[in-house]
Amino acid sequence: MVVFPDPSVTVQCGIVINPKPCPIPVDLTIDGCQDSVVVDTGDTYLGSLGRILQLDVTVKNVCPGKRVALAVILTEVDSKGVEYQRGMKTITIPAHYYPNCRDILVKCIKFVLPEELDVSGGTP
Repeated sequence: MVVFPDPSVTVQCGIVINPKPCPIPVDLTIDGCQDSVVVDTGDTYLGSLGRILQLDVTVKNVCPGKRVALAVILTEVDSKGVEYQRGMKTITIPAHYYPNCRDILVKCIKFVLPEELDVSGGTP
């Protein structure tokens, strides 16, 4: 017979910073068959500044029967030419079956850009 002692784990968390108080959570349920849901959260305010960037992209000359993997890498360049990564999205464009190669328009690729990452030097 083997006897093991009661194990214990000690976890020390790092410093936690809360720059602004968090809003009161709102319970939300989305049914598995729903694509979207509308929720009234009552009176709210924009506590953090930022921007939403929405892109439309045309992928040129997509041949019939070919799926395309599209990656959008978003960067910001400061006044000194230094480039900063801001986000990435990957999208699979399904194959089309038109007789010839076609341009495919991909709409509404969205990025959320927090204001505190802005490196424009005061000129956003």
